[in-house]
Amino acid sequence: MAYDPWGEVPAGWSVDLAAMPVRGMCRWSRKAILLDIRLSGVEERCTLMHEIVHAERGPFPRWATAREEAAVNAEAARRLIPLDALGEALAWSLHPAVAAEELDVDPPMLEALLRDLTEAEVEALRRRLGHHLESP
Repeated sequence: MAYDPWGEVPAGWSVDLAAMPVRGMCRWSRKAILLDIRLSGVEERCTLMHEIVHAERGPFPRWATAREEAAVNAEAARRLIPLDALGEALAWSLHPAVAAEELDVDPPMLEALLRDLTEAEVEALRRRLGHHLESP
């Protein structure tokens, strides 16, 4: 069973579903996470985890939006995708959409983790995926 972020909603916070122009939003002043009601189950899981990390980190200045989003995406991805599961999914398929489906995340969440891997994690994946990297 995939990690369930619903158990990680901070105490005192609510999660509300509504039709929105964005996938999710964190309202610190109301201690509310808003999710677009039209999200698929996988998108909802990923967006909820993303917004939980925002809730935990707190408000940030507008000028830091790009940096904050990158940090939040990386942290959410690490919580949703254990490294060993990533290795198994990539051993099954190197295609990002197929691996993301296997991991029960959306492709942007998988991409966030892949961008954030340490050198040691990349090397561990290389060892795990050696059969994909060998020449015929």
